[in-house]
Amino acid sequence: MKGLSRETPLVSIGIPTFNRIAGLKRALESAQAQHYANIEIIVSDNASSDGTQEYCESVHETDPRVTYVRQETNVGPERNFATALEHARGEYFMWLADDDWIDANYIS
Repeated sequence: MKGLSRETPLVSIGIPTFNRIAGLKRALESAQAQHYANIEIIVSDNASSDGTQEYCESVHETDPRVTYVRQETNVGPERNFATALEHARGEYFMWLADDDWIDANYIS
């Protein structure tokens, strides 16, 4: 992408999730801990009912790199994945499963 401003992240990390808050916390924390700072993290929530919304909204308040997108109803996994990708602004994109994590130097 040409003409990226400093406000535009180079790397987008998409984390689709549904009712897996325990794993999501670890995945999101590992994304936030990246040594490379020019990132954004998009959590696409497929209408979870386990506290995911409250957790993600509180994380966003303290870390503006985290974008939380909530489906009003369960739209199925494919649509939920697509939502994360649609919200990405980075030149590069990666998926991170809500039950996985990455080392702090993974992006760099």
